[in-house]
Amino acid sequence: MSSTEETPITEEQRRLSQNGVLNAAFIQHPPPSQNAPSLQTTSDITMIQQMLHLLQQQMAQQQQQMTQQQHLFSQLMQQREQQQPTPVTHYSELQPSAKPSNPELILEALAGNITEFHHDAEANITFESWYARYDDLFSHDASRLDDAAKVRLLGRKLGAGEYARFTNFILPRAPSDLSFSEMVEKLTVLFGKMESTLSKRYKCLSITKSRSEDFLSFTGRVNRACVDFEFASMTEEQFKCLVLVCGLKDECDRDIRVRLLASMEERTDATLAQLAEDCHRLARVKADSAMIATETPNRLTEALVPNPVIRVGFVEHCIGPGNARTRRTSVVIAVASVIERDIALPHTAARGIRNFTSDHP
Repeated sequence: MSSTEETPITEEQRRLSQNGVLNAAFIQHPPPSQNAPSLQTTSDITMIQQMLHLLQQQMAQQQQQMTQQQHLFSQLMQQREQQQPTPVTHYSELQPSAKPSNPELILEALAGNITEFHHDAEANITFESWYARYDDLFSHDASRLDDAAKVRLLGRKLGAGEYARFTNFILPRAPSDLSFSEMVEKLTVLFGKMESTLSKRYKCLSITKSRSEDFLSFTGRVNRACVDFEFASMTEEQFKCLVLVCGLKDECDRDIRVRLLASMEERTDATLAQLAEDCHRLARVKADSAMIATETPNRLTEALVPNPVIRVGFVEHCIGPGNARTRRTSVVIAVASVIERDIALPHTAARGIRNFTSDHP
């Protein structure tokens, strides 16, 4: 009987010893031998139960530790994903946070990716359109460069004629005296398209498709013209004024059209009623000017052309009898008298005519 009860204990002891979880208390109390009394079996079972309980506690602790390790591992993975570098989209992200010790290398690398600027207003190649192409490069890729290096980079990409015109424009200052934003502003003004908003709006309303132009190109021109029209900033009164001015195409309305355009440039809030009043006033002034211009020559003609009835009798009376020379002299003197009296010729001038006649019979 004793050997039958000891067999499972020995089996359990062998299994625990193989798993390496048999503690010191179990080793210090080995199972009773086959010759041990039967009373010791109960205490051994109790001890085994305690050992099993301790084993369960150890397994629970190990399970808890594994859970903590898994949680810690997931946190480490999240931190690693957050610390991974983002894809490089700009050249500046490859550079260290501090300013480079040799910015000329970066300047040379960026200069190779920028084409030279040549102004052509007729082809709509302005500095604004050219700079819009490289705005991202100057604001991001060249962000590691200081302001002076950006000024040098921009100056290097100006054409020879454009650079000479720019340096003459900013005299007595030099390009190195300007900040990058100030240089961009001055170049935009200097090499911009000298076209008013009114001109852009008129061109938008009069745009037409040529016979050789395809529909996609024409659609692009229409889209560009409508964007330049600036519908969002235009009021209803401004559109009415634009239609009014565009309708004054006759040559007789040229002066009024010029005055109205100048008025619309000065007063952006001009209304249709105000322009109508200006048209009426300018037309009245133009009529008065024409009246003055036509009356002045008539008065001079009346003064220079004497009355033939009265003047002929006066000349005949002045001539009188005599030979041919005396009669010719009398005619000249008579004419000088008429001129002196009718057109207020100075007396000295009339006397000069008489003296000339006397000296040259």
